Amino acid sequence: MFAGTDDGVYVSFDGGGHWDPLRLNMPAVRVNDLDIRGNDLVAATQGRSIWQLDDITPLRQLNAATGAAATRLFKPADAVARSEAGVALDYYLAGAPGGAVTLDVLDVGGRTVHSSTSAAPDPADHWLPVSRPLPAAPGHHRVVWNLRLDPPPSPHHRFAQLARTLFEDEPADPDGPSVLAGTYQVRLTTGGRTYSQPLVVRADPTTAADALRQQFDLSMKAYDAVQVAHRGFLQLARLRAQVRLLLSSSDPDVAAAATGLDARLAALDGSDWTGLVIPDADDEVGEVDEKEGKHPDFVPPKPVSLSKDYDDPTSVLGRSFANVDHAPAFAILGTKLGEMLRRLGHDASAPDALALGNYATACEQLTGVLDEWRTINAQDLPKMNAELANRRLPQLTIVASVPPMTCTAK
Repeated sequence: MFAGTDDGVYVSFDGGGHWDPLRLNMPAVRVNDLDIRGNDLVAATQGRSIWQLDDITPLRQLNAATGAAATRLFKPADAVARSEAGVALDYYLAGAPGGAVTLDVLDVGGRTVHSSTSAAPDPADHWLPVSRPLPAAPGHHRVVWNLRLDPPPSPHHRFAQLARTLFEDEPADPDGPSVLAGTYQVRLTTGGRTYSQPLVVRADPTTAADALRQQFDLSMKAYDAVQVAHRGFLQLARLRAQVRLLLSSSDPDVAAAATGLDARLAALDGSDWTGLVIPDADDEVGEVDEKEGKHPDFVPPKPVSLSKDYDDPTSVLGRSFANVDHAPAFAILGTKLGEMLRRLGHDASAPDALALGNYATACEQLTGVLDEWRTINAQDLPKMNAELANRRLPQLTIVASVPPMTCTAK
């Protein structure tokens, strides 16, 4: 029960026997009227306009007996797929957790589609520091999940530096696919115990279910392929760091062999490739200068590093590398697949033949890069290590398992 008084809003969990203030950040002001709109409580105040308490779902689950309970995960309100508002996930910690707090969302098949933790991110990671750790202090906490799978790990996330330094709510780019309608499970883990609640995501009535399913299926293929490319990229990056130590070897044969191997690895890497900036497709186009034949504000393309361009806080222009002509490589393909994922995420229609063809081409190219990476580990590195062993030099690390990749027609 809610009551408006001369100095604010009050709530009762026992039918009016006891009342507690629900002011939060509302000033002490007369409340003339209250209205419940869906899951929100709206208060009309005297002289201070309208106030709204978003999503009172946790209050509806409290009573006199449970109000002072220990750690608790509240059942979320139903959400709508592809909603910009996302869904609020509320939990209460009675005391200090004594360890990391984790909050996960699983689909009906048991796959984790969202995961967050109170643990501090690795400062050496180029993307995870953008994510905000879960609050873990005693008391009530609310976090909002955007109803998307977590951003795929990638060395090239647009706006990563901007999100860290300027815009805290700037989403990852690429972000994960929007989840489909269905029943999900929310899990809160703290102090060695796990608390679970169901989450119902209802279908968006304005979109066709079959089209969304096709869009989701292709998005998931691109999403998984980005992660495969990134795992290969990390494996190769670790090897290149070892090979670079041999480039300056006093043994000319070792230095020559290392130079040849690093050249092959660089071709599969792609992150240090330098190409021309391509302006974003949605840049505003003004009148064209007839004499010069171009827009007066036109900035000519310039060579930039693929990785620097994606992590440069001084520029938000020209990070589209979808049309560049470069040999297939982990970073290049990861970036192209990420851009494909971004485009699919802004479209609720079924993917067309062009989108399907672009994915098929990228997947086949990634398969070829993985095959070459597998060959290097199975043949070239053992030969190199044999020569290093003869010279009593540290051997290079051979990857035991190269990420698998399967391309399907549909």
